[in-house]
Amino acid sequence: MRAAVALVAAAAVVTALTATTAARADGVDAYFQAGAGATMVPGNDLHVGSATSVGARQVSGSLRVPSNTFYASAEIGFGLQTKHVVIPVLSLGTSSSVGLYDEQRSSIDGSIAHIRPWTGDLYDFGFGGLGYRTNYRRWTFAATGRFGVTYETMGADAAYGSSTYDLEPAQWFAYVRLDVEACRRLDPLERICLVASPNVFAFDQTFHGGMLSFRYELGK
Repeated sequence: MRAAVALVAAAAVVTALTATTAARADGVDAYFQAGAGATMVPGNDLHVGSATSVGARQVSGSLRVPSNTFYASAEIGFGLQTKHVVIPVLSLGTSSSVGLYDEQRSSIDGSIAHIRPWTGDLYDFGFGGLGYRTNYRRWTFAATGRFGVTYETMGADAAYGSSTYDLEPAQWFAYVRLDVEACRRLDPLERICLVASPNVFAFDQTFHGGMLSFRYELGK
């Protein structure tokens, strides 16, 4: 999965730089961005498929992650922009859990389960949005709504008798995310930004988690 994300990310960078060159030739500006930060995901439900064997039986259903999980995140993306309008086109992100956690107890289909939050991973795929930005001297301020999906996975096991069996809980979630950013221009094309990105809707809940990051942006 990580290899596939890396390949797609490399393709996105090449596409973004090509689009930037072509867009400038037509008088329309494109932008490229890359950032890193921290993501917080509150407790949510992950799915275990019906083909999962625990001892002599098959289990399926939702596995509750009971507490907050923190992730180190990286993201790239590109889009189009005018003087005041921002249109994200594509973004790709990956996150891995950080911090010290104890195993968390949950249950699935009548079996006791243990979740390992330190094994969590997130993969984000953004594919559109709309925003507004304004400039003040060497500063740019923007608020942009973005849409996409997140794939979350985390290690776990379930007990059956005196034995334990590995589970592979995972889930796809749609999201609506609001990027609120303040950027300092380094030159006419480059800027460094501080970005707060609360999830308006994610993990099947409203105002659920979010990301705080630093971002490099290339574009007018």
